[in-house]
Amino acid sequence: MLLTGEAIRQWVTRYESHGLEGLQSHPWWGGERGQRCLNTEQLAELEQYLRHEAMPGTQVGSGWTGKAIRQVMRERFGVSYTRSGVRKLLHLMDWSYQRGCRLYVRRRLEEQARFVLETEEALAQYAASGEPIVPLAGDQSKVYLEGTLARRWNPIG
Repeated sequence: MLLTGEAIRQWVTRYESHGLEGLQSHPWWGGERGQRCLNTEQLAELEQYLRHEAMPGTQVGSGWTGKAIRQVMRERFGVSYTRSGVRKLLHLMDWSYQRGCRLYVRRRLEEQARFVLETEEALAQYAASGEPIVPLAGDQSKVYLEGTLARRWNPIG
């Protein structure tokens, strides 16, 4: 475990102001020793809910933002977690943080397939030439069904 200078200073300050009691784990802090606000049954209920219900404004399977998960936990269980606490909890539940895919809503399937094929052919030609290249890209503003830069939590697999 890597400790920062700031973390060590905080521990020293707590020890100086509260003695050994100041260094004991607080139930709200969480941590790696299995301290959680939700019990095992609540964790199972949360996972079932997240798997089978859609985040507001999305379809089932499109993932959950950390903010939306924290809101569900407050509403259903009356507990508050930090962003890092939710991240640790979801990793324990075998969920991962994933980026959405671009959706070409206005293109027909044939156009999408042609674009992919042409792009792959062009990249293969550049790779086969062995010449060093500097890739440049241009884009236009698009509105997607789901953000491609945002990330969402989804079950692994």
